[in-house]
Amino acid sequence: MKGIVIAILLGLILISNVYSQEIVEESNLTDSLKFKLEGIVKDQLTEEVIQSAVIKIISSDGSYSEIETDSLGHFTYSLTQNLDYSFIVEKKKYLIGRGNETTKGYEKSKMFFHEYSLQRVCGGFPGPPKVYYESNGLEPVFKNSSEDVYLLFYELLKDNLDIVVQFGGGRDATEDDSISLRRVNEFVDKLLLMNADKNRIVVIDNGVRFEETKYGMNDKDLQSAREENRRLTFKVLRDDYVAE
Repeated sequence: MKGIVIAILLGLILISNVYSQEIVEESNLTDSLKFKLEGIVKDQLTEEVIQSAVIKIISSDGSYSEIETDSLGHFTYSLTQNLDYSFIVEKKKYLIGRGNETTKGYEKSKMFFHEYSLQRVCGGFPGPPKVYYESNGLEPVFKNSSEDVYLLFYELLKDNLDIVVQFGGGRDATEDDSISLRRVNEFVDKLLLMNADKNRIVVIDNGVRFEETKYGMNDKDLQSAREENRRLTFKVLRDDYVAE
């Protein structure tokens, strides 16, 4: 009888140990998931790396961190499981870059890689969508974006509070002289309705920017030239604006 009791006790201890071991192993499996962010920051035009760019990291649990790129433009950061992250990349004389990542839903460890190409503040800006107009039309056509284009421009101004930008209206040679200015004014008016700062927006009339009657130009080239003339232009003029 004593032997039976001892055997039962040993069995219970063994079962308990196995159960505990399973819990520990499962816990270790969860805890062992590692998430790491690596990346590089470059100049959009020259593709040269940008040293000492600041990456601001905001996670969905409310935590906040800042790191900087090294001499090779690289950065690394350890991420936590089951969180969403937002990244803001800043460097003086450059427009702000943004990114997002999540560690939710993964059953295995993962390394993420982000590359940020920052645009210098002054000059042309290829990032925002190109805004075109049909012949004699006043409604903009957004060819390379399915997003809210007005919101994209508004957020660009909101993120970079020290820049002054310029929008230019255009027309082709067959259109009325006044339509180019009407186009750009109507476009900017919508930005102002979104509370964009009018003191940071300059409006110009580009008129006809490109010659449309070059010798030997075929019909396809002619239509392309006219389309480009009708395009809304955008560039950053300066980055020293201070609100009054």
